[in-house]
Amino acid sequence: MGIIRNGGNGAFSGKAGSFIGSNWKNVSYIKGIPRLSSKPPTDKQKAQRARFALVLAFLSPIKEIVKIGFQAQEKQKASAFNLAIQHALNFAIVCDYPDYSLDLSKVLLAKGSLTAPAGIALTSPAAAKVQIAYSNMANKLTAFDDDRLAVIFYSEENAIFMPYIDVAKRSDGGVLLDVPTEFVGKQIDTFLFFIAQNSTRCSLSLYAGTVAVM
Repeated sequence: MGIIRNGGNGAFSGKAGSFIGSNWKNVSYIKGIPRLSSKPPTDKQKAQRARFALVLAFLSPIKEIVKIGFQAQEKQKASAFNLAIQHALNFAIVCDYPDYSLDLSKVLLAKGSLTAPAGIALTSPAAAKVQIAYSNMANKLTAFDDDRLAVIFYSEENAIFMPYIDVAKRSDGGVLLDVPTEFVGKQIDTFLFFIAQNSTRCSLSLYAGTVAVM
């Protein structure tokens, strides 16, 4: 893939012959259309495709959440979502092909300089409700009372995510959330992270484990 500099012909967007032009973050790119191979994929290629498909299937339903969580990490040539995918590919895949699975404790939905949630306690005190308690740990540099809590529940059995953004402040120390009836009687996975009040910074996301929903 090449970068188009301003020249006599300028940049273009779309398809032209065997090339595709596009623009991202005010930088114009040109790349050739890949040729279809008649050769069967190698075992290594099959494994790579399976790894990518696994990560993409997990993160795609919460792409907008991940874009918030990784916004401060975004680079000129790598989007926030692609960075989250790359981290999962590098650190979260376990077992061998073709039996790949994800270690959810290694998956990151957010990455930033704010202090991450800590001292987490998950309970289900009533039907279709989940109580989350956490430590404040406020300071004047990386943890502020008005940091907003983001919660993402995931039911592997139902393949359903349920995100909650701005449901509590760091200073609250906890929150009681209603969950879908599909979660009742299930073990659901929980991710937490903080977002700064001005939305420019996030904490590292924390996999808080599972909770059995009443």
